[in-house]
Amino acid sequence: MDIAVRRNTSVSNTLRKLSPCITTMIRIDHTHVLALARRYHPDTSTDKKLALVTNACLALEIHAQLEEEIFYPALRSSAGSDPILDKSVPEHNEMRGLISALRRMQPVDPAYDTTFMELIRLVLHHVADEETRLLPEAERVLGGQLRELGQQMTKRRLQLLRPHAMQVTKTAVRSFPMASAMTAVMMVVLALDPGFALGAAANGTHAYSTSSSLTRSSSPLTHTPTVCGLPGMGSGFFKRSAVYSPTTCGTSPSRFNSNSRHAPFSASLT
Repeated sequence: MDIAVRRNTSVSNTLRKLSPCITTMIRIDHTHVLALARRYHPDTSTDKKLALVTNACLALEIHAQLEEEIFYPALRSSAGSDPILDKSVPEHNEMRGLISALRRMQPVDPAYDTTFMELIRLVLHHVADEETRLLPEAERVLGGQLRELGQQMTKRRLQLLRPHAMQVTKTAVRSFPMASAMTAVMMVVLALDPGFALGAAANGTHAYSTSSSLTRSSSPLTHTPTVCGLPGMGSGFFKRSAVYSPTTCGTSPSRFNSNSRHAPFSASLT
């Protein structure tokens, strides 16, 4: 067998083993952006503000594109039209407008804080709709397709991240200073050479490891230090506790159910 064919087969097999189901991946993406928002404060240094916003904006752009290319079409084909689904792309476009506005500003601009907070408010509303309506519906109607769709999303995410690998690494280190240097290095390797990185991950920590350096008792959220939605690979040193299971599809709890205490997010945005 040709070396390139063998390598592609190996990468595909590793992706299949390491990728969580698509609904778990979407929840992880939500967690990543909300954790960035919680680290942003008006008195945060300008360098850190820029890193947090850069990280969040790229993560949101990639997340939105992945949903529009993979998740929404799959859900629509199985569940049909839904008012929440119908308004999801327009909400993404509204986020894109705010992201463009932020990129035209500097952290010292008077409107920088308010524009980012407006973006996060929109994200919170969007996440609440998805986690209470769309994701449970997807887990009901897509069933056995969830893992395959997760694999498609992981593969496409790597393609979208590749041009931004160095930027992602720099902003991730600045955004999550407790994350290991190995996590940042692994992210660059993953984007530039997924075959090598995924092989290393297969021999170590699960690609969607529930490692955490940001556990907070005031919130139902236990966060994995991630890079644009790809959690740190090989970061078992920081393992604390798990919210999302990398092996079970459709069982992740929503942070927006009646028992969730997500006030710390909304309170920080007022």
